This record gives sequence, C-alpha cells and structure tokens, in this order.
Amino acid sequence: MAYTWLHLSDIHMGCRGKEIRKQVDAEFKPHLQGMVQRLGAPDMILLTGDLAFSGKEEEYKQLDAFLADLTGWIREVEPDASQPILVPVPGNHDLARPDKDDLVLDFANLKQVADGDESVRHGLGQRFFSKKNVQLIAPLFHTYQDWFAHTVKPGWEGRGDFHLSHFPGDWCLELNLPGRFPLRLVGLNSAWMHLGDDFAHQKMGLFTQQLHAALGENRTLEFAQGPALLLLHHPPLTWFSPKAITRFKEEIYTPKRFHACLFGHMHDENTTVIGEAGGLPRYYLQAPSLFGVEKLGTSQEERRFGYGWGRVTEEGEIFIWPFLRGEHGGEQQFIWNPKFSGDVETGHPFRTKMQAVSTVPTVDLKPWLRSLHDRTRYIKISGIGSGGGSGKNANLYPIEQLYTVLKSRDGVEGGGSFRAEDVNLADLLPRHKRLFIEGQPGAGKTTFLYLAAAMLAKDLLGEACPQGGSWRNRHLGMDDRREAPIPLFLKLSGLAAWLADPRTPKKADDRFRLLDFLQTTADAGKDDAWREHWQRLLDAGRAILLLDGLDEVADETVRERVFAIFQNAATQWPEITIIVSSRPFGADTLTAMDFHRTVIEPFAAAQVREFINRWSAALHGHAIGAQPIGEAGKHIETLEKAILGKPTIRKLASNPVMLTCLCVVHWNEGHLPEGRTRVYRGVIRWLLGSREEQRTKAGYTNRFSLEAFSAIALTMMGDQKVDKRAIFDLEEAAVAVELLHERHFPKVTTNRLISVREWVRFECLYSGILEETSRNRLRFWHLTFQEYLAAQNLAWLSDDQGNGWWSIVENRLESAQWRETVDLFPGVLFDEGGRRRVDELLTRVLEKYPGDDLAQDARKAGILERILEPMRVYEYQPKPEIQEQYQEVLNRAMAIFTPKGAAKVPIAVRLPAAEALGQGGDPRFTGDHWREDLITVPGTAIALGKYPVTVQEYQRFVEDGGYDNPDYWQEDRAWTFRQTEKWQEPDKWANQLDHPNRPVVGVSWYEAAAYCVWLGRNKGVEFFLPEEKDWETAATPAQGAYPWGQEDPTPELANYDESKISVPTPVGLYPAGNGPYGHCDLVGNVWEWSASLKVDLKVSDQDVQKFGPPKVFRGGSWFRAAGYLRAARRSRGYAVYRIVDLGFRVAAPASTVDL
Repeated sequence: MAYTWLHLSDIHMGCRGKEIRKQVDAEFKPHLQGMVQRLGAPDMILLTGDLAFSGKEEEYKQLDAFLADLTGWIREVEPDASQPILVPVPGNHDLARPDKDDLVLDFANLKQVADGDESVRHGLGQRFFSKKNVQLIAPLFHTYQDWFAHTVKPGWEGRGDFHLSHFPGDWCLELNLPGRFPLRLVGLNSAWMHLGDDFAHQKMGLFTQQLHAALGENRTLEFAQGPALLLLHHPPLTWFSPKAITRFKEEIYTPKRFHACLFGHMHDENTTVIGEAGGLPRYYLQAPSLFGVEKLGTSQEERRFGYGWGRVTEEGEIFIWPFLRGEHGGEQQFIWNPKFSGDVETGHPFRTKMQAVSTVPTVDLKPWLRSLHDRTRYIKISGIGSGGGSGKNANLYPIEQLYTVLKSRDGVEGGGSFRAEDVNLADLLPRHKRLFIEGQPGAGKTTFLYLAAAMLAKDLLGEACPQGGSWRNRHLGMDDRREAPIPLFLKLSGLAAWLADPRTPKKADDRFRLLDFLQTTADAGKDDAWREHWQRLLDAGRAILLLDGLDEVADETVRERVFAIFQNAATQWPEITIIVSSRPFGADTLTAMDFHRTVIEPFAAAQVREFINRWSAALHGHAIGAQPIGEAGKHIETLEKAILGKPTIRKLASNPVMLTCLCVVHWNEGHLPEGRTRVYRGVIRWLLGSREEQRTKAGYTNRFSLEAFSAIALTMMGDQKVDKRAIFDLEEAAVAVELLHERHFPKVTTNRLISVREWVRFECLYSGILEETSRNRLRFWHLTFQEYLAAQNLAWLSDDQGNGWWSIVENRLESAQWRETVDLFPGVLFDEGGRRRVDELLTRVLEKYPGDDLAQDARKAGILERILEPMRVYEYQPKPEIQEQYQEVLNRAMAIFTPKGAAKVPIAVRLPAAEALGQGGDPRFTGDHWREDLITVPGTAIALGKYPVTVQEYQRFVEDGGYDNPDYWQEDRAWTFRQTEKWQEPDKWANQLDHPNRPVVGVSWYEAAAYCVWLGRNKGVEFFLPEEKDWETAATPAQGAYPWGQEDPTPELANYDESKISVPTPVGLYPAGNGPYGHCDLVGNVWEWSASLKVDLKVSDQDVQKFGPPKVFRGGSWFRAAGYLRAARRSRGYAVYRIVDLGFRVAAPASTVDL
C-alpha cells in the first residue's frame, strides 16, 4: 500500500499581501478537498522550507492556525482520517537573521565558507560535528526549533521511529504505519548559511556530517534491502557552490541512496531526472510557493502560486500531481501544471518502477567470519612457564576476558559546558562514522580493533553471550536492536606491502583497492560473486572497516596512496563506519578527511588493578572482579605491590603491552627488573627459555635465535634509503640471517638459505617472538619487540665511529620511525658494556651539534635528556666533563623561553626540548624562585603567578601531606568533598608526574584552593586564587582582544586545538604570546580556575549540594578553538569538577613582590 503526501513549500506566513492570501485560501480549500476525494487523505504534509517570512514567533502562530484550518478541511471530506504527519525542513525565511554588526563580528567564518575557504569549512565541520558545538547558528533557528518541538514532534511520537540531530533542523523519520511498508525520510537544514546576499546564490551547501548526525547512532541508509527513502531540504542545487554540489552528489544523494530529493525556494514547480556518466539517475522535485510575493527579487520575476500531491509505492514508483494557480473559465483557480504529462486522475509518473534486481548468487560469509573470529578471539601470550606459576603454560586467553577498558580523551557535555574528559574508547563507536584512534606503542590500539572484530563476528555467527543480550552491546556499546555490521579487518602494513609489490596489478587507488587486497588475505573468496557481495554490503552501509596500523606504512609514496584510498572510501561509502588506528602519525591528513581523532590515555592505577585482576582470573580461574583468596589472592597482592609500589615500574605499567610483559616476567621470576629495556630483556629471555627444549631438538640454540631475531629486527628498521617495515618477506628474513647462520653452524652442507628458511618457520610456530601473518609474510609479535631487538643488535656492534653503532644511530636520533629504538638503545648499551659506552654515546651527541646556534642547543638538550632520563634507574652518572658540557648546553637552551630565543626556534623543536628539560629538572623550578615568579598587575591589588602551577610544584603539596591535613581545606565543605570523593592526588597523577613542567590538571577548585593555603603557610604570605576581573586585567593589553595584542592566534603564540598537540605543554613555551605584564600561558594550554562565582548561571540547590558552587575559569585550553583565547572569554564548572584541561595559577597581595 502506498504513502500519499501533500507537498507545500514557501508559505511565507507573515509576508505582505493579506488580501491575496485570503483569495488564495478561498481557491485552495475547494481544490484541496477535491483531491482528497480522489486520492484520500494524505498520510503526511511535506513542508520544504520558508514556512515563516522572517522567523518570528507570531508568524509561526499564524502557521499553526493555517495548518489547523488545513487539517480541518481534510476532515470535512474524510472525518475518520488520521491526522497527517507534518514533515518540515527550515528555509532561509525561517531563520532569525542577525543584524549587520553581528554579521560582521560573529559570522565571519560563515562568510569565509561562502567564499570558498575549504580550511575554514573543515574547521567549522570539526566544531559543529566532532565537538557538537552549534552555538554559532543555534540562535538563528531558535523560534523554528520551538515551533517544531510543540507542533511537529508530538505528531511523530507513536507514529514511527525518529532521531533529531544536534544540528538545528536536521532529523531522520522512519514511518511504518499499519498495513504499510517502511518509509524513511531525512530532512537536512540547507538554509543555515543563508544570512544575506553575500552568503546565498552559488555559495550555500550541506555538510556530509549533517546526514550522519541526522541518522543518529547505528542507522544506515540501505536502499535495495531497506525502506524507501526521501530526502528533503530547501534551496535547489543551483544555489550551492560548485564544490558543495560535488559533495552533495558524491556523499549525500548518491543514486542508490534516496528515491527522490524534494525541495523548494524558487517558487516554481519543476522535476529533474539526471543520470550522469551512464549511471543510475537522481530524481529532483522542486515545489512552487503556496503563498508569498508574486514578483521575486530585484528582477521582479513573475512567480505563480501552486502546490502538489505525491505518492510512493513499495516498489519505488513515485507519482505526482502538480498544480499551479491560474485562470480557468475566467476565474483564478488551481489547475494542472501544463509542464507535466499525465492528468488529475492518474498523476504524472515521476519515478517509474525500477527494473527487478537481477538474481545474484547467494554468498555465505560464515566461513570467512569464522576465520576472522579465530584470528581475533584470543590474546596470545607466550612464554608463561615455571617459576611463580609452576606448572602453568597458558598461552591463549579469550579477548573479552583479558581486555581492560581503554580510556581516551574526548569532548563531552556536562554541567552546562563542553569539556575534554576521559571516556571509554568503545563508547565512541556509535558516535562517529569516521574514527581515528591514536596511541603510543603498546597502548592497545590493535587489541581494541581485535575486540571489535571478534565481538561482531560472535554475534553474526550466532554465538550466545553468557550475560544475555549481544556481544557487541556488552563490550562495544552498540545498539543490539540494530543489525550488526559485518567487520572488515585489514592490517595497513599488509596493504602497503601489497601496493608496493610490482606484481600487484596497476589500478586507480580508490576504495576498490581494499576489496582487491581483501581477496589476497587468508580464507577470502576468490570469485567475483564473493567480491560483489562485499561491495553491496559496503554500498549499503552494512559493514564496518577496521584498519590497523597506519604508522606501519613508512614509505611516504605508498602512504599517500593509502590516504587516497581512505578519501575515496570515506566519500563513496559514507554510511559505513571506518576506524583507523595509528601511533601519533597522520592525524592532520585524517582530520582533514573529517575523521574524529581520539587519543588513548595511558593506564591509570584503577586500570592497572583491573588488568591484574583479569590476569589473575585467567591464570587461576576465579571470577573477574572478585577478590580471590589463597594462592590467587597472594598473587594479586604481590603483583600489585611490585608494579604500583615503585614509581619507575608504575610508569611502565601505564602501557598495556608493557604491563602484560611485567605480569609475564613476574609470574616466571617472582620479581620485576627495573627499567624498560630490562623488562623487554626478561620477556625475550623467558620466551626463548620456554621453547629451549624444542629448539635444541631441532638443532638450534637460544643464542643463535636471539642474535638472528635482532639481525632481522635491525634490517627491518630500514636504512637511509628504505623505511621501517613491520611486515616483511620470509626471504628477506632469511637473507638477513644467512651470514649469522654460517658463523653458528659452519658445518651445514645443504643449501644454507633453505636451512635458514626452516629456522624461520620453526620460530614462527613456537617462539612467540616472530609470527607468520600470511603465506611467507612475517612480523614480530609486537612492534616494540622489533624495536627493542634492533637496539640490542646495535649494542652488539663495535664502538667504531665509522662502521659501528654510531654510523646507524647518528642520522636517526630525531627520526619518528626510530624513536622507540633510540630511546631503548642507551639501556641496552649500558647492559652490554657499562658506563663507558653510554659516555661515548653522549660525547658523540655533543659533537654532532657544535656551535652556539640556539635551535641546535635546544635539539641537543632534548636528545641528551632522552638518553639520560631512562638511565636514572641504572644509577648512571656521566663523567664530569660530559656533565659540565651538558649543563652548558642546558643553560643556553633555556633561551627558548624568551621571546627573542623562541623566535629563532620553531615550536616543533622547542616542545621536545622543553619536555626533556622538565624530565631532567627544569632550572626554572629547581630553586626557591616563588617571589620572582609573582608579577604585579597594575590597576589591581594583586600579584599574579607568572606561570600556571606546575606538576612539579603541586607534587610538593601532595608529598607534604596536603591531602591528609584538613587545615588546608578551609573552603565551605572542602574537606567533606575531599573525603567523599576520596581524593589523594590529582586525576591521572602517575602520568602527570612524567611531565613535571607541564601545568597540573585534573584538580578541582577545592584542591586548588587547598594548595594556596598550604603554599601560603610554607612561604609566610597569603596566596589565593585570583578573581576573574583581576585575571582579565592581567590578560588584556591596551589594544587587542588577546594577551599579546590584536594578531589572530597561531600555533606559535599559544597551545590550542589548531596546534595539533592535544596535550598540555610545558609552561612558558610561548613567550610571544605572553600577557602585557609578562605572564605566560594566560590563554591556551589549560583553563584556569578563578575565585569568582558564576552568578549569572541558574543552578539548583541540589546540584550545588552535590557538586559545589559553579566557579568561573578563564583562558581556553589545548582542547579549544581559537575563539576561546580571547581575554574576555569565560567558562564555568562546578567546584568539584576535575577536568583534563583545567588547572590554576596563584595570586598574592601586590605588596608581596616588594617584601
């Protein structure tokens, strides 16, 4: 049974011409009632914009009255008819346009988008959709949205399923009326940019993200197998910019997605059927204006009033009845539009019945899903042998049992403000169609993608979840009322190797390359039907792409090809979810493709404890989360003490892979070594030892295997001409080991390469260090194993400056691909040769960067500190002359914190140098400089701290018992909150301690106030949080909106979202952005608590009781956009809030400086 609609557009309630409106009303009613007699009452009334004339409340009241009359006229003919469902989208006359001053000040970004600035468009897209911040445009549609809420929404409730987007005016409505087929309608606000002539003709457009946001979580746009689909918006494509037209056709209205697109705006009635490049056609239906001005625009072009009816069948046929107001028999009335064929009885066949879809072979994906499930269902941990866990040899653990929830930094709404907080990584899956997961080595990126693949495969294979419901809902937070997407998991290192292989057929680097590569993987179907089935799934949005390891695509040329594939897939398959994982790498390119970037946080203490509990449960068989007794209880207690009780080990445990290694070593040896390199050494040694018996029987030795693994690892790190690779050929590995094999086994008489290949295959089967990914394709169990073993091989080389380890290390000290290996190298070098060899490394670094150039000094200081920092657990001290040279370099490098010095060194060089200085002991904070760091603020009675309070400074408060002494917690209910919330240190304190000269964050207003009391008692003067007016005075120059003046923010002036740093930075790193009196980091980096109450915010007594009073914070942060850097910008949060981008600075009486 078909759906019938009444299509009205451009009603213009409130426009001039009351007399003609009355006349049109009189003509419209009898014609409408005659059509109701022919077609029956409409199921819905489609309203394609310009419902009001100037977006005023009284105009929508008039609209309500008209619609009430309209439905009354219908019921006069069909008294028992159901109320028609109103289905509107806003038009340009529905927004409340700002005045000219506001247009200049507040909407400059929209003007830049209208003028074709794609970078600004991308920034707005991030703002509107990644951060869901639509404050710029929401007020324009406030009246329309109120009307929608009280007039339209109640009519949808109970009539179908719907989702209202956070973007004003956008929605998705799914109708499934009794006795009907499903019908889905999508409405998009295409009028949000139409603020005036400068924003209008050939300058408008839609964001692709509007479509995704309108659909809501887990909705896809299926065509052949799903409901009929109609798209509604307001202006025709001729009003879009050329790029917006292309995006609309490629990313929003693809031929297989919607049956038709309906719109209005031009006060004319027209249909267009366009098939491009021989493809399937798109169907466009433009409605005339029911009411409004008869002469349009400056040209006073004639417009005739009209309206239409339409009907869509289950087969996708669409018939329309188009009418215009014209003269007939000497009278004005509504008549058939002569542009169209057909008549009032049969209608005009707008969209004919599609040809039946040809029968395609049935494809069973279950064998492939079983293979994927087998590859991802377990976490494999080898080398668990005797020792503390005598008799245990468990290698495979169900992934859902051992997986510990990963946290990531993301934007969330709360307490009336938008802020960066930690969220479960899985919670982001339903929110984002494009997700870029960034994490350090071993952070759990691949494990998370394995979890996603395995849980979806379990559901699709029909495996019951023991806790009830679906696997995907329990472990991934996905709505199990929706069909499970089919996971397509691909390793990007494998894709890159395949693309670079000269045997790979030469084709365009588009989305189909993913299908080509898929068919080369294990258990993939090789026939056309299998491939075409996958293509249909992807076209219909029924799959999820899980793409792992972008950072493992080292070759720049191949990487660009991979990005081209991503871009094409993202535009041509917009309904599928695409998740890409990587180390910090490629973020700019992916965010430019509208990928939402999220960063995996290191494990906090609670996550470490959860992992240890899960580890114990896997070994001892007790319930996850339970507190076991006996041997299991003792194991947990000693393991927690060994890991969390020592700061150096606790630091390693923040990384899931390293935590796993720590657990293995502790299980086997009963204790833990100190230092990252010694942990890896212990893991590799136990992995080798666990297979020594099999290795000996096969004719190999542990020493040979260790040296051979190290040789392969160093070879795969690449030389100056070849980039690092994570996946490599068996033959490459054999060649790398051939000479070593000859030295260890000189008596071998058979073809040596054949013998080496046999050894490689043996180790892939048994070692847990090397594994085969597909036929003759190899990788190390984890990339960090490769990086450690490469460092080990370097340390075995001679100290000769021309041919030894230095010839390799020298040109890789600052290489992103070599960073882990370089950081691990000093520890391995120490274990292989003692202090002398580390001294030699430091000497050569000092010699490599000669001269007094500040940029060189900053780089040199940073590299030297990278070498020295991990050596502290070895109690290593360089010899005096090296220490003296290092100190001189360090002193010179401090110039990066001055305006003159920073101007000579870009932030990309200043940042690692400053981080290294912090870890080595930033001289700015090693002495008692507190009085010098207070700067008086003219026009106030205070002296304000030069910097936000740093981690290093706050650490003294923690260590001095600041959280245990109620005397410091003097604010109302401060001590009560401290006890209730169980605060003992700032949030994620162990991770913050790794960065001593960054501003402390994750502290509530109460903690900041307690610190001030403690500091005052220690220094003998009064300290307090500044009032916001005093803070603003310090941040406001004589001219300009920013602390530095009038210049717009840049990444050289402050740390904000466009800096792409995504974490706090060491304080004082942006001296060019200092305030007028010399204060650093007043804007950007971190928000700062003030003493001021947010008095203009309505809050409930219940919230104040629960969260404390709302307090103002100022300054913006690394997480926020440039607009938040204005000195006058304010935000607020309840006093109990602890936020990852919120810190504080102290103030004192101005007289303190002169004491």
